[in-house]
Amino acid sequence: NEAGRLSLLYKPSDDVKWRITATGGHVGGYGPGEGVGDIMDAAGESGKAALDILPNPVTRRKDDNFINLDSELDFRLGGVAVTYVGGYQHFNAYDPVPTNNNPLANYAGAGPFQPLYVLGDNRWNVHTVSHEIRFSNAEPCVLDYVIGANYIRENIQENSHVWNIPLADPNDTSTGFNARNFLNSTSHA
Repeated sequence: NEAGRLSLLYKPSDDVKWRITATGGHVGGYGPGEGVGDIMDAAGESGKAALDILPNPVTRRKDDNFINLDSELDFRLGGVAVTYVGGYQHFNAYDPVPTNNNPLANYAGAGPFQPLYVLGDNRWNVHTVSHEIRFSNAEPCVLDYVIGANYIRENIQENSHVWNIPLADPNDTSTGFNARNFLNSTSHA
């Protein structure tokens, strides 16, 4: 995992300053599923032997990236302080995950009982743009005020799939497929 930030400040006078900040990073890697303890409990054992009894064919992992850009401009117009803040955010995620490492706990339905792996493939792509402008008194006075307006637009694309895989034959993907939010595009303006 890594992240970085860069900020620049431009101040040509006491009445004007402009700050720009960029932040970006990556979160990722491999790791166990949520239910390692469940696997041990289901097998009635503890330690590595329990993990060997109920292996999971898909490893939990994460591959997420983000970048945030923002800018703030402050200046004075006589007795009025003006502030503009603008921002942009991009978030991209790819998270294939087993929802529960315990196939015995994943069964839901009529008999005959069949333990299942539940595997997920989740992807998100989010873009956000925002703008804000504020007007306020530049110096303290009897009546302080702030008047402003803001705008935000967010575009979200989500794509999630879930597969039910029988424990008896983990290579058999024909027994169950469930698509949730196959293509969910939401836009807020």
